[in-house]
Amino acid sequence: MLGFQARSILALPLTFRGETIGVIEAFNKRNDAHYTENDVVYLETLASQAAVVTIGTLLIEETENAYKELE
Repeated sequence: MLGFQARSILALPLTFRGETIGVIEAFNKRNDAHYTENDVVYLETLASQAAVVTIGTLLIEETENAYKELE
């Protein structure tokens, strides 16, 4: 419907302490180029950081909810 066509996809899991909590995906590298090992390394770094931020956000939300319950 949107006219989007996937020509290439690079997907990596978001993992935290050995547990998969999500997936990060890159679609259609510019100029129809192929993904390289460097692309994988960069996306792995981004996925690792995103996983830490995601877990941190969830912990903050849980802490705020517990605090509200105590009030």
